[in-house]
Parts: sequence; structure tokens; C-alpha cells
Amino acid sequence: MKKFRCGDVVPGCQREFLGADRTAILAQVAEHARADHHVEPDPALVRAVEEHLHDEPDGPDGPDGPDGPDGPGGGPRRG
Repeated sequence: MKKFRCGDVVPGCQREFLGADRTAILAQVAEHARADHHVEPDPALVRAVEEHLHDEPDGPDGPDGPDGPDGPGGGPRRG
């Protein structure tokens, strides 16, 4: 999972983007750039976004979320 904060490139912008990979982030950012900043993405913008991409865990507590892969509490369900 990747994360990008637009404010890292455009000071004052608070938008953040999460995506599975670089391509997913770039698609979201391109739409945002056109709609909210009224600019067409160009190679310089793509480079700036790529330079500010960060790895992000898949959920708040890793790939399986706060309760882990098997249920509440993160451990196996017992019944």
C-alpha cells in the first residue's frame, strides 16, 4: 500500500491518497490535480509525486486491520 500527501508538493493542500501501488496513486492524483488545482499532470508533477510516495500499512494495524486475520483481538476465534 502506498500513500501520498498532496501538501508535500502543493503547500496548503490537505488531500491524502492511498493506493495499492504507484499507478493507483498517480491516477488519483491526476484527477485531483485537474479538478482541484486546475493543472494537467506533466512529467515534473509525476516525478514530484513519486519522490513523495510512502509505504503505508494495509490497515490501521497492518494488513488485517485492528482485529487481525482471525477475528476480534487479533487472535484465532475460539468457540
